[in-house]
Amino acid sequence: MSNIHPLAVIEPGAELADDVFVGPFCFVGRHARIGAGTRLVGHVTVIGRTTIGQHNTIWPHATLGGDPQDLKYTGEDVFLTIGDHNEIRENTTIHAGTGNGGGVTKVGSDNMIMVGCHIAHDCVVGNHCLLANNVLLAGHVHVQDHANLAGAAAVHHYCTIGSFCYVGGMTPVAKDVPPFVIYEGDPARERGINSIGLERHGFSAQTIKRLKDSFKRLFRADRITHVPTSNRRRWYAFKSWFRSDPDAGAVADDAKVPASFAERLAALEAEYPDDKSVQQLCLFLRNRTVGQSGRYRESLRKDDRRKRGAAALKEGEDLPEPAATPVESIAAEQTPAATEA
Repeated sequence: MSNIHPLAVIEPGAELADDVFVGPFCFVGRHARIGAGTRLVGHVTVIGRTTIGQHNTIWPHATLGGDPQDLKYTGEDVFLTIGDHNEIRENTTIHAGTGNGGGVTKVGSDNMIMVGCHIAHDCVVGNHCLLANNVLLAGHVHVQDHANLAGAAAVHHYCTIGSFCYVGGMTPVAKDVPPFVIYEGDPARERGINSIGLERHGFSAQTIKRLKDSFKRLFRADRITHVPTSNRRRWYAFKSWFRSDPDAGAVADDAKVPASFAERLAALEAEYPDDKSVQQLCLFLRNRTVGQSGRYRESLRKDDRRKRGAAALKEGEDLPEPAATPVESIAAEQTPAATEA
């Protein structure tokens, strides 16, 4: 226990590996468990039923495991679990879960959580994520693997942030962000495919090309309401995105209307049946479409008194997990270099 500074406070009952470093003015509560190689630089507070894995570095004034800021919390036993090799910088707060949300807040491994971030109760942060300075995650937010959130992005409760996406700085996120996209602006919306990020993670040029094609057909078709037949090159490039207006009777080639979003999803799923990235994107968007206000997980909440979500449960039913393609399996097949890293 020689790595514990004499000005640190370790309550009886706390479990620390022999080589844990605890700097001055740290406080570790009696229910905390800290794995080998983890460093608490100084002025770090670890309270509640918090489990921290191996080789994490936690910087001054971070507070981990505090009670959730939720009026429904009644003092039940709740937990925070943090994986391995995370960098948690100054003034970060990560709260424990609530009984209403499963009781556990989870942070995976190999994440960079920068200065001033807040991860609220019942959030789930995957692996290899980057949360830049002052990113705010409200309760029950899920951040999938390899997501990148730029500074001061603020995420509404129950949102899901898709894998390999990039959320721009100061972006207000009020609905699920699809995987693989750049999401930014005010109002915020999908701006394109995160091609640079995908290249860095070893995605093939063919996969990136298919994702770009999918993006154009899903998100840009709505912005094209008229394509004159005189512009042949443009018409033939986009004609597969359109269908005839059933209420227009005999419709000329220059009087097309965009296919519905569901029809475009179905067309992409049929066109790229073996591309797991395209299938993952389409499945994510189907979930978002039926979700409450564009937030799939909110339509699954057990305490939804309005019962307006398409997936809202009847009393007594079990909570289903949202369908999703495991990101790690995709990376393993398409990005062998990424798995080694």
